[in-house]
Amino acid sequence: MNYESKEAYFEGWYIKCAGTEPLAIILAIHRDPQGTQTQSVQLISREQTWEMPLENLAYSRKPLSAMGKGVTFSENGLILDLEQGELRIRGSVAFSHRIRPAYDIMGPFSAVPGMQCRHSVFHLSMRVCGKLEIGGRTFVFHNNPGYLEGDRGRSFPQKYVWTQAPGKKTSVFLSVADIPLGPLRFNGCIADVWFEGKEYRLATYLGCRIVSVEKGTVRIAQGPYTLEAKLLKRQAHPLKAPLSGEMTRVIHESVACRARYTFCRAGEVLFSFESDLAGFEYEWDDKDLLDN
Repeated sequence: MNYESKEAYFEGWYIKCAGTEPLAIILAIHRDPQGTQTQSVQLISREQTWEMPLENLAYSRKPLSAMGKGVTFSENGLILDLEQGELRIRGSVAFSHRIRPAYDIMGPFSAVPGMQCRHSVFHLSMRVCGKLEIGGRTFVFHNNPGYLEGDRGRSFPQKYVWTQAPGKKTSVFLSVADIPLGPLRFNGCIADVWFEGKEYRLATYLGCRIVSVEKGTVRIAQGPYTLEAKLLKRQAHPLKAPLSGEMTRVIHESVACRARYTFCRAGEVLFSFESDLAGFEYEWDDKDLLDN
């Protein structure tokens, strides 16, 4: 898929591989307001990040796939064979036991024109097997938890919180964001919980409300259900993010920090767990956010 329009645009995919040495891979296409299109891959570990430009990346949404020089990506896995200067990235990971959401995570908002950013969740949970060598480091995955999502539009929200983590037979995704829509703005939320073989969807379009966002804690509620995500120990790296199609904004991504997740129904705790494999982005005006 290629776009000839000169409107600012970005589209990207986030692959989480939560092994002993966790890794996130972000493939992205970005076009500035002048129509100049660039492509890149960013890789994030606990300790560092790597970035490399890509060439001739063509992609499809249905079925999801992207292919270019040194890159082959689909819902089945990822193959990389890239080199720039002294940096070499090569290897492959395969995805299995994929659990897809029942329907588009954006719900009816997926059909609303003019959205600043559209989010997709392709696999709420999956298993990852394979090996990637990055700049002399080796990341090995053997039936480890994984996650796959995407974003597209003009810019990331001005303020938002995003988190995702695997638990024991559980997966949690939660995002709240400031959403501009024409002359209006509102804070919206979407969340998907996979627990005991069942998907639980909480979203603004289903009546979910944001109870609070403060001090690194997000709490939402819908009917009898409440979901809370609390950042316990931040370990963030600065990353480039789209602003009007250009990768000029800096956000902070923790690919594997410590966080606690609690899911309740009518006051009964269905699960509560802490994870050292939590992904957490916290771009919210909160002076009390813990810095450790």
